[in-house]
Amino acid sequence: MTDEITNVQSELDSHHREEAMNRIKELQDFIVGQETDITEFYEALVKKLIEKITVFADHFTVEFKSGTTIDIEA
Repeated sequence: MTDEITNVQSELDSHHREEAMNRIKELQDFIVGQETDITEFYEALVKKLIEKITVFADHFTVEFKSGTTIDIEA
């Protein structure tokens, strides 16, 4: 039974890793297809790339859908 549970967990981990890699590939393809100079707000790009933005008194944090986060000082 323990081996079966371990196998199922391994399959789930593999599936989640595959989903994450597919998502990253999709985002990379989307970025490559964009113009290099963005001069105005582009809502579709924001929705495609950014999961959330958290605002603090002295900085804000941008969390991308890929899981990457960056802190930007105000």
